[in-house]
Amino acid sequence: MNIVHFQRKPVSARYFSIENSFDAAREEMIKAGFDVKVSICKYISQGLMPRIYNTVEAAFRQKD
Repeated sequence: MNIVHFQRKPVSARYFSIENSFDAAREEMIKAGFDVKVSICKYISQGLMPRIYNTVEAAFRQKD
């Protein structure tokens, strides 16, 4: 199964701990035999319009 793991665009060290959790989850998915790719959102998740764009973009980047 092909999986695209969407991740916020990095802004600063604020996202450090949650991103480490996502890294650990990806490692476990890979160990389980999944093909996992990371897709970084184009815009910082602040405000309504960037979030809407990121959501629409994610819809077109999905895999299985």
